[in-house]
Amino acid sequence: MNKTFENHEDLDINNGILVAQPKPGKPKGPPQNLRPVTLLNSIRKVLSTIALTRIRHAVENYISCSQSGFRPNRSTSDVVWAHRWISAKVLNYAEIEIDITGIDMSAAFDTIDRKQLLQLLTNLVTEDEKRIIQFLLSNTTLNVKISGANTEEPFLTNIGTPQGDNVLFIGYLEQALKNVRSTLDSPSNTTEIVYADDIDFIGHQPVNVKKIEETLKVHKLKVNVDKTEHTSVRKHSEEWKTSKKVGSLLGSKEDIEHRKHLSNIALNKMEQIWDRADKTKQRTRIRLYNTLMR
Repeated sequence: MNKTFENHEDLDINNGILVAQPKPGKPKGPPQNLRPVTLLNSIRKVLSTIALTRIRHAVENYISCSQSGFRPNRSTSDVVWAHRWISAKVLNYAEIEIDITGIDMSAAFDTIDRKQLLQLLTNLVTEDEKRIIQFLLSNTTLNVKISGANTEEPFLTNIGTPQGDNVLFIGYLEQALKNVRSTLDSPSNTTEIVYADDIDFIGHQPVNVKKIEETLKVHKLKVNVDKTEHTSVRKHSEEWKTSKKVGSLLGSKEDIEHRKHLSNIALNKMEQIWDRADKTKQRTRIRLYNTLMR
């Protein structure tokens, strides 16, 4: 690798194959119902993993504790717990009222400005680490895979981070969020609960979505205004309990009932397996039950 950098050699590892996969539960046809998946060279994946492992500690020290995505020992459980803790406070104290503004970003991983990303890394990582990442983000091309068609015509891509480079994304997003915090009218009374690119702004009054949208736009991050969600958490209100965050409903009782319903659906879908004891071993059926229903 050192020889490659010294001699400016091209390893030809930055070419990806773009495959469009239909989103589950969405009708076929509209492009917005497709999820782009990029297949990358194995050597590039190894080099990317090495680089991201080396810079993870520096990025961890940079991002705030509100981010739970793509971090060691953090998960969606942290997001659910934070929302439940806030809800419990509201239920215990009638005078507390909380407004939650959920921001949805369109193709966030695919729109980031690589130049801004590299400028951020200048202050976070060593020169060698930055050179590796710059190498991985330079001269990247994509081939679109279409069934039955010749797609040997790659095109150059100069925005976004390739799939798997999640450490770079959360670092880039944190930089944008720091700017958002400085533009809010009452930043001390507003906090966030974040999982990857799903952001909830928490405060005693709704935040200025337009101002957030304009600030994120500077970082090439686009807010999907149509999917912005406003939730008011009040002690004597029931509507907020059915609001969903990272797959869980905010109301504990409502979430339990919802999960029981999903378990019954999964159980019914596997009915043929449960009824065919002569075809499926008991050990296999128990493993399926524990995996899908518990």
